[in-house]
Amino acid sequence: MKSLAILALLLFAVSPAAFAAPVHVLIPNWSSYTQGMICIVDAGYNSQFSNLIHASDFATDRTDRNSALKLMSFFKDVDVDACYVPKGSSQHVNVENRDNVYVVTILMRVAGDRATNVYWNITNLDGHIEQYVTVDAPAL
Repeated sequence: MKSLAILALLLFAVSPAAFAAPVHVLIPNWSSYTQGMICIVDAGYNSQFSNLIHASDFATDRTDRNSALKLMSFFKDVDVDACYVPKGSSQHVNVENRDNVYVVTILMRVAGDRATNVYWNITNLDGHIEQYVTVDAPAL
């Protein structure tokens, strides 16, 4: 009986739970961009988000300004309050459910009122408790 209790505790400890866990977002070239946002797609919006990023008019080039604008519009119109402003080259955010969660990072270099350079990255988390997302934005 004692071994069953220990086994149950071990299974509980290694199974992914639905509590908040840190995700570390590393942006090595943050100083080249200095503006942007890190967004966590709420699980309730996964299908809408998937439709957006798999649409024929969504360019997969991560420096495409129109795709970056579509991502920003999604968070402005659909998943409000899902974004954080990065405070440097390393940021950690808490994610409630890591089983099928997208972490979206959008970086911008702005001159005047226009983004001169953009880079976006989408990572689908796979349920690990401690997760690292590295955004390999090109140096400017």
